[in-house]
Amino acid sequence: MADLPVVLAGPILRRVDARHVCVWIALSKPGDVTVTVFLGREPSTGPGRSAGTTVGTQTRTTRRCGAHLHVVVVDVEVVGLLPLTRYCYDVTVTAGGQTKGLKALGLLKDGTGTPKPLALGYGEDLLPSFVTPGARIEDIRIAHASCRKSNGPGQDALAWLDDRIQEGLSNLGKAPQQLYLTGDQIYADDVGGVLLPMLSDLGKDLVGPEELPAGGAKLPATQERFPALRRQGVVRELGRLTTVDGHNHLLTYGEFAAMYCAAFSPAVWRPLKNPADLFRPPPADAAVTRTTDWESAYEGDTEKWKTKPDKHKKSWLDRVTAEAELVRTWRDAVPKVARALANVPTYMIFDDHEITDDWNISERWRRLVISAPLGRAVIRHGLLAYTVFQGWGNDPAAFRHEGTVTETQKSSNEKLLEALTEFADGIGSLPQATLDKVDTLLGIDKVLNNPKVQFHYEVPGALHTVRVLDTRTRRGYKAAGHAPAKLLGGSLDDQLPKGPGGRELLMVVSPVPVLFPRMVESLVQPVAAMVFDLTTHMAGRETATQPGEVIGLRGSEVRDVEGWRADEEHHEQLLRRLGTYRRVVVLSGDVHFASTLTLDFWGKDEAALGSRIVQCTSSAARNQPNGNERGVLRTFRLGQQLLRGVPCERIAWEGEHGIILPPGAAIRPGRRARLRRKPAIVSAQGWPLGTTVGKPPDWRWRLEVNRDDRPRTALPAGAPDVPVLGWDASDRVASYGDIAARHQEVTRAPKDPVRLMVFRNNIGLVSFAADGPDYRVAHTLLSAADEQTGDEFTEHSVRFAPSPAPAAPVLKVQ
Repeated sequence: MADLPVVLAGPILRRVDARHVCVWIALSKPGDVTVTVFLGREPSTGPGRSAGTTVGTQTRTTRRCGAHLHVVVVDVEVVGLLPLTRYCYDVTVTAGGQTKGLKALGLLKDGTGTPKPLALGYGEDLLPSFVTPGARIEDIRIAHASCRKSNGPGQDALAWLDDRIQEGLSNLGKAPQQLYLTGDQIYADDVGGVLLPMLSDLGKDLVGPEELPAGGAKLPATQERFPALRRQGVVRELGRLTTVDGHNHLLTYGEFAAMYCAAFSPAVWRPLKNPADLFRPPPADAAVTRTTDWESAYEGDTEKWKTKPDKHKKSWLDRVTAEAELVRTWRDAVPKVARALANVPTYMIFDDHEITDDWNISERWRRLVISAPLGRAVIRHGLLAYTVFQGWGNDPAAFRHEGTVTETQKSSNEKLLEALTEFADGIGSLPQATLDKVDTLLGIDKVLNNPKVQFHYEVPGALHTVRVLDTRTRRGYKAAGHAPAKLLGGSLDDQLPKGPGGRELLMVVSPVPVLFPRMVESLVQPVAAMVFDLTTHMAGRETATQPGEVIGLRGSEVRDVEGWRADEEHHEQLLRRLGTYRRVVVLSGDVHFASTLTLDFWGKDEAALGSRIVQCTSSAARNQPNGNERGVLRTFRLGQQLLRGVPCERIAWEGEHGIILPPGAAIRPGRRARLRRKPAIVSAQGWPLGTTVGKPPDWRWRLEVNRDDRPRTALPAGAPDVPVLGWDASDRVASYGDIAARHQEVTRAPKDPVRLMVFRNNIGLVSFAADGPDYRVAHTLLSAADEQTGDEFTEHSVRFAPSPAPAAPVLKVQ
């Protein structure tokens, strides 16, 4: 076993509220961890000591989560944290007979190695610090991000938050007060080939030797049996997973844990594998583990596989070599990410890639994967690692009781941590009773079952509250097979109680956007899924496979048809619940572009605007579209305007609708079918002349995509420029020539259009300002014109009380 540092990952600042400051840390040894919180930004003067006034201290003992993985969340109880005030903290570790604070642990100065650690306090000996949320709405400053892939293109946008925090050290008004990571903090199903061997070795050191169910037996989870580049057949045929990127899928609990450590900390990194060394002959038991038999596909020759061009005209070795450079870029940004996470309260929730792509996308998917021993094991390992590295710190009080309690008094979250320790203790040969206990708590003991643990949570503020939704583990399904999921199932009342709730503002974190550009959700995704299914059927690939292909892979899985609007009735139920709150901001990720949308909602008998819902989407931190796709966007500038479209308006009735058609009028079959549904939800546009409404609607809404309308002079230097072209009717040839020349200029310039949507790596900043008697919200998106540093190229500003006040949608006749 390689030497492990005492501090594997952390400290990460987690939940901070009026009474608690919570810090997460992972150690390679068991011990006691003390966190002491001080007023101001101060240097360390020794373990747990500083010149600043002490406002609280707490000691907790680590929990064993692996052979050499000991984790703790220290929840310091404080009295009366002041709003919009800077505090700092020290972490003292007593382990292996030694007691050291952050200074003695070497975390308060720049280090050496690859990647190079950075001083956590932004200066030698300075303690990490944070700013508490403002008491007034206009003082709140929040950051959010999602979709951070180790082998994604471009720079890691999450590292740009480190720059913002550093700027805020001298200006409290600029300092982010909370960070919400809204899903896909790791990509378990899409790992760089050169990274996987390091994770496998590190995982074994952290957790110990593991076994995996394969071919009716339990086999040692070694790199020889489950090598890099060869796991696609394993996960698809034995695990029944549907990811399209399974060559290096994480399989063991140790690999998941190692991936989190590598994503959050520079301390655990080891040399990456040489790309050429990954192309080894297949393991002797390949037939047992169902490893993809690449040599058969390439005439029994590993060397031929390595040099064979793929559909992109690159050899497999070239692909893996290029991917290695992407992994190194991600690795080099980890120190800035680690420092940012130590200096801003951080809240997290999973999406699918923390486990595997398409996780719980349909009833069919659940039935196939849960019934496959390897598939269930992958889900178990991913959820346990999520609990340790993400879920625990969101709401530590849900995972512990003070004092001695009976078994019945413990929450399911507490029981999961206890079961996890049992799991870690017996990981070399796990008894079935332990697996059954874990699976029941996680809700994977049966094909369709809700977990007993609770992953959703609330973060209260002075005048606002944040509700973080679990849209993955409590899903319901209208029908068997591929029917779209109800993302909250029957848990809406539990996760999002009816408003207004006595607060001025509701913020909701939903990993998948609640509001989505109409063209993408209603046309692009469904049509792409249908085309995939059609071509698959015509080519006879529904049952036949090439090496590593999924048997029966469906278009809904390939194109991720699982948004809120996929089940319209469920989505409308959510909108009606959000409509009970006057002001709503939704933070989301998932979709690999960033945007802002506004939905105005009117309830029954409401003449005035009832609710304004602002959807802020920031995706991806590191998984932007490739250069060819962005080139199309540059070439087709009108595409962004097309995506914006005209405002989408809907009118709905709970029971019988109130629409009266004139005699002899004809409407399209789809619209007629909508009128027969309950509830009846119809478009406001396009009704025959003479159509009337005899019964007031029960609710109405209007959706618009927001655009950055700032003048160019207000944009940062280097902002993408969309040329404004004139037209000279007297010289049409010259005008056409000017258009063609500008078109070529835009095509060649490596700058994306960012006024409406951002198709580059990005991170979102949400702030508020007074707007007369109400508020305005600004969604600022940092992206990079030069692929290196993020700047404020996009800002969408939305008023909660627009003037003039918008009128409710009414039926519009042709």
